[in-house]
Amino acid sequence: MKKIMILLIGMSIFTSCKNSETEPQNEITTKTSTSPNLNCLSKLDLRYDELLPLDDVARILNRPSEEFKTKTIDRKDSYGEVYYSWESDRPSQPSPVSEHVMVPDNNFIGFSSLNAYDADLPAEAFRERFDTAYKEMSEEEIAQMEARMEKHLENKTEEERETVKGFVGARKSSGFEKVDNLGDAAYWRFNTERGGEMVTLSGNETFTVYTKISHDPDENFDLAKKLVQLVMNNCED
Repeated sequence: MKKIMILLIGMSIFTSCKNSETEPQNEITTKTSTSPNLNCLSKLDLRYDELLPLDDVARILNRPSEEFKTKTIDRKDSYGEVYYSWESDRPSQPSPVSEHVMVPDNNFIGFSSLNAYDADLPAEAFRERFDTAYKEMSEEEIAQMEARMEKHLENKTEEERETVKGFVGARKSSGFEKVDNLGDAAYWRFNTERGGEMVTLSGNETFTVYTKISHDPDENFDLAKKLVQLVMNNCED
């Protein structure tokens, strides 16, 4: 419970910042999609592996479904997930736990973190809160966030202060790029070690798609767009 409260403090620091109208550089343009009804994916009451089915993934990748290993957390909330992995032709890499242990650098795609903003909020609030959480921040917004941080942490322990400062520091250097015309809003980032991450707002719901099929950011980006669209297609009339 203590860790959850610290996280909530950190979230409140930057989500309360004023929304900037300045678009980040290097925008990425994608195909337009239509916003579904509110809480659509949640109302379907499907598991993560049903919202992103293996058969559809295999079809998109043009690979037999038998090649994939499935790992899933069977929860119908933001803590659920599904990952599909398969062998790559890349060499093994050091384990995150120990650089002396080598582990296979497998390909994978994943889907997780289905969540929803309060449906009673004004429609523009969904986009504003989502953008504030992921957009590139201006120097003014960073200064505002740091000032809020100091105010929130006045009566906190040193451990709590360090945790929230780390959370805020990670937010300032999140590395997400804005993606145009995908869902109601979307942001993308890529790292050759961890792969790609696409966070998407669709209606009032948010979710994340992960991809690592190569070290090519464009190839991973194109696949992530297809997977996001596949998830949103669950809400087509």
